[in-house]
Amino acid sequence: MIDYISGKIVEKSPERVVLEVAGVGLLVQISFTTYQQLGEVGSSVKLLTHLHFREPSFELFGFATSAERDMFRLLIQVSGVGVKVARTILSGIEPRDVRRAILEGDIPRLASAPGIGPKTAERIVVFLRDKAARMAIAAEPGAPPARGIERDAVAALESLGIPPNTSRAVVRKLIKQKGPSVPLEQLVKLALKALF
Repeated sequence: MIDYISGKIVEKSPERVVLEVAGVGLLVQISFTTYQQLGEVGSSVKLLTHLHFREPSFELFGFATSAERDMFRLLIQVSGVGVKVARTILSGIEPRDVRRAILEGDIPRLASAPGIGPKTAERIVVFLRDKAARMAIAAEPGAPPARGIERDAVAALESLGIPPNTSRAVVRKLIKQKGPSVPLEQLVKLALKALF
């Protein structure tokens, strides 16, 4: 089993990254959540991995955090939830929010991920509720709980149909640039401008 890989980013997109490791280019499937945490092409990165075998090939999945990899491994245990579906879920919903949705039976929240219908969401809740309760997902480095203006701005963007992870990333970046005293209305406008 390959636990992690470290290498130089040669190519990247929201669904995959090519890393050069000891002169070999490795294609690694990633979620949008991990993509947002990657540096620029040419920079080095360390990704936790999950090696998936499906005849006739192997696929390597990479994760920026152990929380995301742990949730990915839980999700693929559910009948009808393959690696692509698990990646889609984690591209739209952060691991701790997936866990919360499972524990609370929040089927609409899980079904909000693209391509995930209510039946699949319900199957995830039924199958994983006990396992998710035993799973401790720590707060991810650099991702403190949303509070105050950040929470309100993210909620405003979500109400406009922008995915939570995308909203959170843009809002955090803007708060770092403008400071925490930036007015909410201005923050939302700047976020929309950055996104569109």
